[in-house]
Amino acid sequence: MNQTLAQTAAFAAQVEQLFVIEQPETFFRAEAAFRVLANDTFSRANINAALRQLLGSPLEKGDWTANQLVLHRGPGYALSITLLEQQTRFIHTSPHYAMYAPLGGSCLAYELFRLPPSYRNAVFDPTLQLLPSGTGSVECGQVLCTRPDHDLHDFKIDQPQLVLKFTSSAWHVLEWLFDRVSLKAVQANDAALATTQLRVASYLLGRLGHASSIEPLKKLASHRIPNIRWAGIQNLGRLSGAEALEQLRIAVNDEHPHIQSAARKSLAIAAAAIPTESGG
Repeated sequence: MNQTLAQTAAFAAQVEQLFVIEQPETFFRAEAAFRVLANDTFSRANINAALRQLLGSPLEKGDWTANQLVLHRGPGYALSITLLEQQTRFIHTSPHYAMYAPLGGSCLAYELFRLPPSYRNAVFDPTLQLLPSGTGSVECGQVLCTRPDHDLHDFKIDQPQLVLKFTSSAWHVLEWLFDRVSLKAVQANDAALATTQLRVASYLLGRLGHASSIEPLKKLASHRIPNIRWAGIQNLGRLSGAEALEQLRIAVNDEHPHIQSAARKSLAIAAAAIPTESGG
C-alpha cells in the first residue's frame, strides 16, 4: 500500500472509531485527523494517482464527477477533493455536517448568514428570510467546520478554488434555496439522492398500476421522510382508492403540517366526488 492510500486508510479507521452516525456532533471529533490530510501534498498525490489510473483504464472513470474526486466513502461520511468553480445562482443551505480545507495557496472566503429563528428544515416556508451575519475566510492549512442547523456559509468564488472536503451524509431532509437579492426562501429540494429515487420509484409504481405495488407503496406512505410519505400516498391512489383513502385518514394527523393540509383537501375532494342519492 503506497503512502497516500495508507494515509486515507488511517483516516477512515479513525473516523469510524470517533464518529457515531446517530450522534451527529461526534462528526467533529475527527477534526484533528482531517487536519493531517489538509495539505497540498496529500491532495496532489491523490489527483496524480487518479489520473494515472484513468490513463491506464480510460473506460473506468472511478469515483469522479464533473468537479469532484471522491477519495473514500464510509458509513455516513465521504472524503473528497472538490473544485468550487463559480458562485451558485441561489444561496444554499447545507444538509451535511462538513469540514473544508482550502488548497493551492488561496484562502476560501465566505459570507455568513443566520437562519431565521422559526426555520424548520422539513417544513418549507417561502416567507422566511436569511439574516446577514458578516464575512470570513479560511487560510490554507486551516479548517472550516459547518453545521446544517447553524449559520449558513456562502462561499465567494472569484476564481476556481480547490478544497479538501469531509462531509457527513445528509442530516436534514431538504436543501433550501434563498434569493441572493431579497434573501427570501424560493424553493427546497431533496437533500439526499435516495429521497429523490424513492419518490421517482413511487411515481413509476403508480404509473405501472399493478396490484403487486400496493404493499410497497403502503410502506413508502409511512416512511420517516415527509416527501416520500406523500409520494407513496399519492401514487397508492392510482392503484387502490380504498387503500389511498385509509392512508389519507391517517395522514390528517401527520406530524408534517403540509401533509396534514394536503390530506384534508384530498379527502374533501374525494367526498365531493361521491354521488348522492336523489330523493324519489
